[in-house]
Amino acid sequence: MNMFGMNQRTVDGRQRAEIVVEGCGVKDVPGTQPIIWIETMDGKITMYVWADIAQGEPTHIIDLTDAQEKFRE
Repeated sequence: MNMFGMNQRTVDGRQRAEIVVEGCGVKDVPGTQPIIWIETMDGKITMYVWADIAQGEPTHIIDLTDAQEKFRE
């Protein structure tokens, strides 16, 4: 059985990859839900993580913009 899944979609003009871990979820939506989102919009890349199912908002928001190859020295 595969415990991981990934969805890709566009939400309000942002490209989003959603990572699902079987048995994990978010506070206000019952059942297994994506707990990690990576979004891009206007050149900015941001990762949202729900590390605590009791929290309604992401517990971690990480700007990944500087991880792009174009910033390699």
